[in-house]
Amino acid sequence: MTKKYRINGFEQIKAFYSWVFDHTDNGMNPTHISLYLFLINQANRNGWPEWFKCPYDLGMAGSKIGSRNTYYKCLADLKEWGLIDYEKGINYFKAPVIKIYPLKNEHVRIPKSEQVSEPVSKPLSEPLPEHIYKLVTSNLKPITIHFNEFEKFVKGLSGTKKPKDYGFIDQIIEQFVQAHGNYEVTARGKERAAAGKLLQKYKEKYPAATSEETLIGLRHFFNQCVNINDAWLRTNMSLPIIMDKFNQIKIILNNGGLKKDNGATAEQILGSVHKYFPIEGYPGQ
Repeated sequence: MTKKYRINGFEQIKAFYSWVFDHTDNGMNPTHISLYLFLINQANRNGWPEWFKCPYDLGMAGSKIGSRNTYYKCLADLKEWGLIDYEKGINYFKAPVIKIYPLKNEHVRIPKSEQVSEPVSKPLSEPLPEHIYKLVTSNLKPITIHFNEFEKFVKGLSGTKKPKDYGFIDQIIEQFVQAHGNYEVTARGKERAAAGKLLQKYKEKYPAATSEETLIGLRHFFNQCVNINDAWLRTNMSLPIIMDKFNQIKIILNNGGLKKDNGATAEQILGSVHKYFPIEGYPGQ
């Protein structure tokens, strides 16, 4: 990191609020401020690099922005105002990168708050009946009284493991969301369970596939699923539905069952389904 991009977090925040008061008519709202402060926090946690990664779901969670469109609009506005720079991910598997421009704090225009003329705390009308430390600790008991319960609790923690492929499962869900184009995840637990089963099927067929190859294959399969020529399936398509109707969906696609306006030929459909999820024992296999 060069000296040019070295940032003092406290001074940066002071300069930012000076900038806010100098630009009261540019359309800035609380979501912009929330996102900018979260990005400062992330830059600080990463040691103030010139560029750092920030996936959209992390940025939305940290800034409490509930809409992806609002999130990306705030990013674009902050970039247009010269506060940050950001570059989109190269593809669906790369997180966007963010750069925070150092701000100068030469002209502080923030109105100063008035000092409190009287102490906020007021003395007690009468002294406590006994020493405060004794009052605080009088109800504490040695941990050995409940040692068995404590030991059981600690052992239970040691047996808790993070599910394998937890982060990768979310990437699979995101591939389906992007392929669908108008899908909202409402029961993430069910979506993860279905994505995990789908990943297991894919790994059984292609154990040597890399993570990126797996995501590309699943994305291609999802593109076919959401354009299936079945009104009920197309309307209700989700990861749990794909797993519940897995063989039915594959058979429909193998028979060229895509919407006519999808643009794919019957040969392309068959090639796609046979390549990524061939049906064992199906004619032609």
